[in-house]
Amino acid sequence: MISTLILASITAILSAALTLGIGFAIVQRRWERERQVLEDRLEARLAKAGDELGAIIEERVRKGVLDAVARIPTAEVLSGTTRSAAQAGADLVGYGLSALLGRGGKKPSGDT
Repeated sequence: MISTLILASITAILSAALTLGIGFAIVQRRWERERQVLEDRLEARLAKAGDELGAIIEERVRKGVLDAVARIPTAEVLSGTTRSAAQAGADLVGYGLSALLGRGGKKPSGDT
């Protein structure tokens, strides 16, 4: 009677351990698949956001350069204005890249 009870207990413990092992393996495989799907989606969204952000930055830089050139009163200020327009464009590109890469950066002074 006692040996039957011990045998039944060992069988139950081994059955539970096997069930837990199989369940863990299934969950782990599913987790890896889901993680890969989420990574792929994130990469696609980042690429799309990068394209959209790049177009916005390009447009802002173009507008800044055109505004700066339109406001030049004389040829003597040309070098200073060009330098400021280039700096503003560089700041916009830097801010956009920092935002895209998730790094904190100061906003360009022209933005609100």
